[in-house]
Amino acid sequence: MLSYDLMRIGRVIRGSSVAPTDILKLVSDVASNQARNFLAKVIIVEVDKRNNKSCDVAVLPIRECGSWVAETKKRSVFVPDVNQALAFPFIIPSGGNPIHAQGIYPVAAYPVYERHFKDFNDKEGGITAYLSSRLERTIDINLEPDEISKIASSIKKVLPGIKFEGKKLGLMVLAIIQDDSPHFLIKPGADTDGYLILGNSQLNPGLRIAVDTDKLLSNFWVAKFVEGEAGGHKDEGICSICKKSGAVVSAYNKALYWLPTTWEAPLSFGRDKDLVESIALCTECYSDLTLGASVFSKMSQELDRVLTKEVFAPVASPIGKEYSLKGSIKDVIYGSMVTLPLDDRILDDKELADEWVYSISDIIGGDTPLDVIGRKGTSKTRHLKNITGFEARLPEEWDNEEFRLTLIYFSGDPGKLNIHLRAVISDVLPTTASHLQEICEELREQIQEIIDDGYIMLSEKSIARKQRQISTLPYLLATAYGPPYVWGSMEKALKREPLDKTLFYKNSSSRMTQLGKLLPDSIFDLQQETIDYLAINQFLSLYNSNLASSKGGEEGMKTAMELISATWNTPVDELQFETLDELGFAAGQVVQRFGRSYYAGTNKKDYIKHRIMTFGTSLTPEVIHHKALGRMEEYAAMLGLGVAPDVFKRAAVVSMGFVQFEDEIKNNKDRFMAAFWAGYSLGRKEKDDESDSNEEGNN
Repeated sequence: MLSYDLMRIGRVIRGSSVAPTDILKLVSDVASNQARNFLAKVIIVEVDKRNNKSCDVAVLPIRECGSWVAETKKRSVFVPDVNQALAFPFIIPSGGNPIHAQGIYPVAAYPVYERHFKDFNDKEGGITAYLSSRLERTIDINLEPDEISKIASSIKKVLPGIKFEGKKLGLMVLAIIQDDSPHFLIKPGADTDGYLILGNSQLNPGLRIAVDTDKLLSNFWVAKFVEGEAGGHKDEGICSICKKSGAVVSAYNKALYWLPTTWEAPLSFGRDKDLVESIALCTECYSDLTLGASVFSKMSQELDRVLTKEVFAPVASPIGKEYSLKGSIKDVIYGSMVTLPLDDRILDDKELADEWVYSISDIIGGDTPLDVIGRKGTSKTRHLKNITGFEARLPEEWDNEEFRLTLIYFSGDPGKLNIHLRAVISDVLPTTASHLQEICEELREQIQEIIDDGYIMLSEKSIARKQRQISTLPYLLATAYGPPYVWGSMEKALKREPLDKTLFYKNSSSRMTQLGKLLPDSIFDLQQETIDYLAINQFLSLYNSNLASSKGGEEGMKTAMELISATWNTPVDELQFETLDELGFAAGQVVQRFGRSYYAGTNKKDYIKHRIMTFGTSLTPEVIHHKALGRMEEYAAMLGLGVAPDVFKRAAVVSMGFVQFEDEIKNNKDRFMAAFWAGYSLGRKEKDDESDSNEEGNN
């Protein structure tokens, strides 16, 4: 269950020896790219309430929590100082209207939008209303209306002096100094271990305002627990996870949008408070879940947009696929990879737990926890983007049988609670992902051989794109089976279950046959399909034999270079075919070789288009046998073509192969035709035909 895995993540992080500031980076938004412009203008208000009879207020100098860096000659970007910003960790609204107060605020640090600044200037009491609505939702803060008005008045005086270099955004922070507050005063030079310095006190010259990070973090757990009450709570209940008695809240709530409910129909009006009866969590378990869910969100990455188009493009029609790739993306898909030990006791070792937390921080791009830098400064990471489709990294210490991966794919708008969970692939061995990556790398090498030998006539741009595509597992499976089967086949591959080739042959044959009707203009598109066909065929063969260990499956096809060599370099009297693929490929090679002579002797007419696929005739194995191969000598004599005798001899051997594989051809027409078109499209080298060396263009 995903929620339980998220709790496991949170439990390890909270139980490790990493500093509270490192956890604050995970549960707040200070390190988010979206926080950048808010930190460019920080309004800090010092509120001294140590004397119950008075409330002293002062505004610190407007702070730029970071620095401006020139991106171009005309444009600068603000780069925040995240470590400094941890003194006022804040949350950016993810749903609803961000202008309004929402959720529970762990600390008095509130994002200010352009609309707010306008209201502050135009509306009397605009700042008071802004603060009042947020303070009533903030943990452990109680200010009287006259105190809020006093704070608002002080802020209003400094607003005219604020100049915005970029977007008109900011952050409003209240440092309220009173008993049990995270904020307190210290002398310069005092021990600051476990504390952060907010700034110099304006009300107490010579002192500094410090922040207790432990209390900040404690406020975050309280705030999240209060938010959890949206799905119901009990003052006395039993936690569904740890079985402890005490206050509990529901695991189903708006704060945790990624938790799928266990029903399909909406709840009846007014029944949402009863969700606590399904899964109830205590403060500790809910804190673990909150932290784990925050890590999950930060680890979630968008699938490559080009790959998203490929995954959902029509699989049986090359024209439909091309049209789809030119369109816009309807659904953005996100992916996240969770890695956990098979037995949680592995992380009972504090040092191992700290290293695991370091790896998590490194994966999501956070700063390395200072207390483990020395021990883990040389950690190596395996990048798995070509297996997962999104940025996913696997530290070397996780790449063993003691860990398991869980891949989650989803789409929708998390801010609007609109989540479409597309796939959850759990219990994946890291070594399986590593082996799949090795297979994909081997495919690149095999295709590179064809390119280096000049059999591919595509542009450098197209070749580079194809190399990227065939190295990506989701692309291979989407092209082989089509959109409806992407996630199912992904799960099979990652679970080492056999993958059948039947649908792959059908889809490849369909696309290639349609392109064959458009020859010779479609030769470049046909070659791209051939690369896909060869790569997928090899992938499925290598996967089924090496990972899935399927028994009794079909024999794998030789590489393209081996097939080309076997067709032309084997002595004619020794030429024979062991599989249907070899026969189909050789047939395509021979027809293409004869077609080159036909092209040269008939004023550039295409053999297949001019003689074989006439009057709407479909190209089938029977037509290839009797019409394309069987009448070569007749056409050569009739037109006076200069065809090498060796071509006729090999055509005769191929024709005999049709008799040998007659039953297989009838039962596996798609398999034969896909192999034929592959052989045909690779039937000549680029340097062999100077008369047809036109550029492919931007395909």
